[in-house]
Amino acid sequence: MAKIKATDALNKISIGKTMIIGRQRSAQTPRLAVIGAGIVGVTIALEAAQAGLDVTIFERHSEPYGASVRNFGLIWISGRANGEELRLALAARRQWEHLASLAPEIGFRPRGSVTLFTRQDELNLARAALTNDPRNQRGLSILDSSQLNDMGLDIADNVIGGLYCEQDASVEPGKAVPALVRHLKKFANVTVELGAEVDRVNDGVITLASGTSFHFDAIVAATGASYGGFLTRHFRPEAIGLGTTRLLMAQSKPIEQRISPSIADADTMRYYPFFQFQDAPALADQPELLSRFGTQLLMVQRAGGEFTLGDTHNYDPGGEFQIDISISAYFIQKANALLPNVNLELATVWEGYYSRALDTKRAYVAKRLQDNFLLVTGTGGRGMTMAPAIAQETVEWLSNYFERTM
Repeated sequence: MAKIKATDALNKISIGKTMIIGRQRSAQTPRLAVIGAGIVGVTIALEAAQAGLDVTIFERHSEPYGASVRNFGLIWISGRANGEELRLALAARRQWEHLASLAPEIGFRPRGSVTLFTRQDELNLARAALTNDPRNQRGLSILDSSQLNDMGLDIADNVIGGLYCEQDASVEPGKAVPALVRHLKKFANVTVELGAEVDRVNDGVITLASGTSFHFDAIVAATGASYGGFLTRHFRPEAIGLGTTRLLMAQSKPIEQRISPSIADADTMRYYPFFQFQDAPALADQPELLSRFGTQLLMVQRAGGEFTLGDTHNYDPGGEFQIDISISAYFIQKANALLPNVNLELATVWEGYYSRALDTKRAYVAKRLQDNFLLVTGTGGRGMTMAPAIAQETVEWLSNYFERTM
């Protein structure tokens, strides 16, 4: 079956004979279900709709929920591992600009990031890391304190420099996914079913908790870190290389001052693979409390003036996870120490979960659970960064599948 252009699909839908979810669909147009309206699911649905597929997206909550709307909103190129991960991140970065033109409420800001250093060992690692990107695909440069001040960053006296990444960007996480869902609803070949919990999937048939069943030519589950419910019938996470990470994040009260780039501290270099190359200069050990929870500071200002700050890493969510509340205070204290004139105050704290591929060489997991049933997850906190590119790869797989089977 040849690929169908979106305009062809829109012309054919009204003359179909197969009734699905109360409206007519073309027998010639492949029918795709996407389970999960997080960032990965929504971008897959959008990519599929633009390719001409007849798409229904199911979300068990009444609105987009979970990590996709409660994260930093960072499109974080700087820390990505060379190879597949960086390729996907750069491709998605370009696609985000297009998505923002379709739905400006996304709040896309291509304003880069700065990782700030207060010690020589931190600066040494950053300088060495530049050689790990010989083509400088990330747009990296080392800035001294005067250059940082020229960017409008009123840095502390002990900040000796920063690593600027031109390619880093951000979106508004609480607005991006809902905005894309609203955009999806404009397509004649898309149905969005919110508050529709999937109970079973078998041989192309989706049965909801309500008892209603629908047939599709292919199904994609993009449920993030939610491995329960209907998915328990199809796999065990560890058996297909999936784990879950639990983390703590915080939000400040809004301030009037505007900080254009996203800000990171040097501890982020401990946890991002780009900085973990052969013969990388070592960083001094973290204090015990910070190392126990894998603590780093990322901070990005939201449209309303508040900052999202974090985060921590815990790779055993099945075990006890009682994080010391002083970690939340630490985020604020560290931010104010690096940028003393912002005077942030803590407003809220929350914990989150994300799915990750246990094989660190894999950027995500795509696993066929049945012949026409694909699971796509495991982005490991990189969902916003890579989702549009993952969506494109998923739809390419679907296109090849339909060519073989229809």
